[in-house]
Amino acid sequence: MQITPGMLQTLETIGHQLGNYRDRKLAEASSPEGPLRNWKPACSNGQSKLAGALEAALDSEMRFRAMFERRRLSALRCSARPGRSSSGTDARADARL
Repeated sequence: MQITPGMLQTLETIGHQLGNYRDRKLAEASSPEGPLRNWKPACSNGQSKLAGALEAALDSEMRFRAMFERRRLSALRCSARPGRSSSGTDARADARL
């Protein structure tokens, strides 16, 4: 069997991948904190911070909407007094014109 350049390149690539895998496993074993050991606590901490920020934004929006609605209703009540038109003149005087 003759070794072709393609076969040689394939074997070389496989050797590099095996070497990289071995090096990564050795580094993970020797490290007190592997790269993926702390991702869950950090992720849940970030999620709780995001949830708190979202809750604060929603509370602020609800307060703003309530304040806006109260002012809008107040303005509507003032402009809708009986006997007054929207321009502030007497409705009966407007009807006579």
